[in-house]
Amino acid sequence: MFVPGQRWISTAEPELGLGTVLRVEGRGVQVLFAKAGVLRPYAVDSAPLVRAEFRAGQRVAGKGIAFLVEQVEIREDLLIYRGEGRELHEGQLDDEQSVSQADDRLIGGRTDSVAQFELRVEGLRRRAEARRSPAWGLGAARVGLVPHQLRVAGIASARRPPRVLLADEVGLGKTIEAGMIVARQLATGRASRVLLLLPDTLVYQWFVELLRRFNLSFAIYDEERCEALSLSDEGEASGNPFEDEQLVIADFAFLEANPKRAQQLLDAPWDLLVVDEAHHLAWTPEAASPRYTLAERLAAKTPGVILLTATPEQLGRSGHFARLRLLGPQRYHDLDAYLAEAERFQPLSQVADKLLDGEALSDAELAMLRNAFAGDAALEARLADTTRPEHAREILAALIDRHGTGRAMFRNRRAGIGGFSPTVPPWEGAGGARGGGGGGEGARSRHVDHEAKRCFGRCLRKPRPLTSILSSLLKAAAIHGRSPRAPEGRGSERGRCAPAFIFGRQ
Repeated sequence: MFVPGQRWISTAEPELGLGTVLRVEGRGVQVLFAKAGVLRPYAVDSAPLVRAEFRAGQRVAGKGIAFLVEQVEIREDLLIYRGEGRELHEGQLDDEQSVSQADDRLIGGRTDSVAQFELRVEGLRRRAEARRSPAWGLGAARVGLVPHQLRVAGIASARRPPRVLLADEVGLGKTIEAGMIVARQLATGRASRVLLLLPDTLVYQWFVELLRRFNLSFAIYDEERCEALSLSDEGEASGNPFEDEQLVIADFAFLEANPKRAQQLLDAPWDLLVVDEAHHLAWTPEAASPRYTLAERLAAKTPGVILLTATPEQLGRSGHFARLRLLGPQRYHDLDAYLAEAERFQPLSQVADKLLDGEALSDAELAMLRNAFAGDAALEARLADTTRPEHAREILAALIDRHGTGRAMFRNRRAGIGGFSPTVPPWEGAGGARGGGGGGEGARSRHVDHEAKRCFGRCLRKPRPLTSILSSLLKAAAIHGRSPRAPEGRGSERGRCAPAFIFGRQ
């Protein structure tokens, strides 16, 4: 079947080009794909190979000449092509021939079996169905199915590209939401190079979270790594170190101390930028901090941008405007205009609440909407009956798009989501005095705490059985009239599922 010198094509890897049989030994054959510089061993009876045979009317090339085949001769199981007064042995053919074209394969008789075709079609169909799933890229994520996180990730991931501000309250899982968006963008192919720009104290937290929950292995960049990547094997400078990895984590402090690395970071192409603790990016109309300037330059050249902050208005409305300006410089171009527009947000928000609840609007509220939608005849017609659900949805969508922060910011609050355990201050139940007061319940609490510390201190010095430890704690609690109870929770941890869910309004 195989003879040294014959040319074969790998059906599994057609990109390798034409291969040449080098050696046949027993039940094995070695094929050299010179174009790719690859030597492949195959089993004779199961090799995914098809003979490279060209027929009359096809064009072949080799040794610097090319012609249309007029005649094919077989000599010692090797093919010889003749045409236009020229001749080429199959061993002289170039490694690149037009063998992968559908029409050439059909003319040359290089067709697969019906079973293989149907298997390929079924595989492509199933892959297409999987890629259409809203869970594509998140099926293996180790996160709880928390509805408000899924809602944010679903809406943001559907945008091309996503440019959003995640401003959920502390503990509601902004890191998980950002990780979901990043994972889905990578899985769908909408992003291949992702940069995480973080404060130095959060670098390893993000690294662990993305690896543990989404199996995304980011590279942490510092000066030592950049120096190692910048030097070639000969010790000479070679290229931009930030182009060596696709998924990169860098911290602001490192880049502030190394202007050269910051410029290399800016020179590298990125598809998605993620900035945590964005409220630390200081900006005023007169000046901007170095961190804000770096983030602004990156946001201007990067299609997708995700900013995270739990306190969007920590620095006032101007600070909030500064972050929105990173997401949409055309929409948020003037601070004074934004502040003037913000004065109208509150009454419009009350109108939106009524639309959500299906309530009828007053004449003053209808006049306000007519003024907001002036010039839009279609929306003005919807104001005739705002209680109809389809009209209310259309009006709400227009309000979101045209007023306020639009669809750029997501803000979930604990009060709106619900399902969280109440946080009890440590002094509550201690006589009402902060710090525990002088006597009563406060004194008993302090004594039980003291007994617990003494108990664990003895365990550290001399190991004791668990039953003995619990017995000591229960005894101390019983003596001083305090029932042992589990510490009050602070709500759902990141990635954990809360017991009840109500979507908060954006």
